[in-house]
Amino acid sequence: MLARFVIERWQLTFVLFLLMSVLGVFAFNNITRAVDPHFPIPSVTVIAILPGADAQDMEETVAKPIEDVLQGLDDVLELESTSTDGGTVIRVEFSDWSGDVDGYFDDVVREVSAIREQLPDNLVRLEYRKFRTTEAAVVQLAMVSDTASWRRMEKYADDLVDNLTRYSGVREARIFGLPDPEVSVIINSARLSELRVPSSAVADALRQGGIEMPGGAVQSGGRRLNVKTGGAYRDLGSIRALPLRASDGTVLKVDDVAQVEWGADEQIYRTKHQGNRAVFITATQKDGIDVTRLKQQLDVELARQRKLLPPDIKLEMQFDQSRDVERCLSELGRDFLIAIGLVIFTLLPLGFRASGIVMISIPLSLASGLLVLYTMGFNLSQLSIAGFIVSLGLLVDDSIVVTENIARHLRMGKSRKQAAIDASLEIRAAVTGPTLCWFLLLRRCSIYRVERVLIRGHSLSRSWQPYWLLW
Repeated sequence: MLARFVIERWQLTFVLFLLMSVLGVFAFNNITRAVDPHFPIPSVTVIAILPGADAQDMEETVAKPIEDVLQGLDDVLELESTSTDGGTVIRVEFSDWSGDVDGYFDDVVREVSAIREQLPDNLVRLEYRKFRTTEAAVVQLAMVSDTASWRRMEKYADDLVDNLTRYSGVREARIFGLPDPEVSVIINSARLSELRVPSSAVADALRQGGIEMPGGAVQSGGRRLNVKTGGAYRDLGSIRALPLRASDGTVLKVDDVAQVEWGADEQIYRTKHQGNRAVFITATQKDGIDVTRLKQQLDVELARQRKLLPPDIKLEMQFDQSRDVERCLSELGRDFLIAIGLVIFTLLPLGFRASGIVMISIPLSLASGLLVLYTMGFNLSQLSIAGFIVSLGLLVDDSIVVTENIARHLRMGKSRKQAAIDASLEIRAAVTGPTLCWFLLLRRCSIYRVERVLIRGHSLSRSWQPYWLLW
């Protein structure tokens, strides 16, 4: 029996406990930390955007052909689409959660790309997305300014995004709340009337000047040179220099009859930070990255970027995922101290020796759990911390029951070794039974099943509140 083996060979047991303690501390210091666990999700979303089309047209011309081709893939569990005016979203979920998620994604991309010619030519976007538990932002920043132009805000935001994406742990950095830039050409009507130039001439010049067309080729000796005419505007000066009319050796330009300046497109939504105009920058992490270590690296970069900003632009921290991880760990530490206090209060009548043994067994059990998580490649997330909190109650109960039963056998006149062996064997079923029941219950409410509920319910979010309902 295991109990007899570890008690009779207590020297080996003592060495194993010391080794487990050291490995547990090593695992705690090196295990990756994140709010949500990292695991593959066999679900792919296809997003198609077609401005001007109503929901019925999107359903018939876009959603239906894509659904037909995706239905033929292997292991498809569920396929559904939602069509609205100007857009459609098709989600396909596969049944094999232990399968090759990247392979499923490649299959979807390949099949949809094969029928691209059957879809409307004026689709402005056809996007493929994976479901990831790491889509939650590591940090969300607010670039705040009430006086800076959108052009300046965009420049500093783009520089910040470029610097954040240089870190190996950052998957993507994005900007939100920034209106699309545009060039405003304000025509001087009085000047046009004076020069007898129609306003359509300005529009025609702008349209023709921005068209990029191949102009053919010129043979120069043994070299062939391609000629390109027109092209996209590089700056405001090229727009101002567009010719409208030439007469008497002079050229009338756009700058002579209009004011050209940077502007911004109409904002569909506006973002603010504490009531002030702001632009949001978010950074997401890659799988298997420790969010606390990544946040420390980003703090150094953000401190450097704040020094480069002008006085009228401020960079504020709006969300920090590492704080949630630290909060969960602090709650685990609080419950650990409560468990130790309960052990002391309950077992103190049996003596300091019995209380000390039970208090040692609790951190050793937590260390063994951390070591298993680390060796199996899991991270320390809010779900694993919740499991540790649940296990603390089981550890305290089991330790108290075993210790009190050993004390009862000692009062019967048995030796310490024999009392420990007999007491452990006597209640082994009562101790291991509830533990196995808890394990099977948590296995039933495993994260894979919870994630499927979340995906089907379209409630994938940062907080993952439905988890706690199942606990």
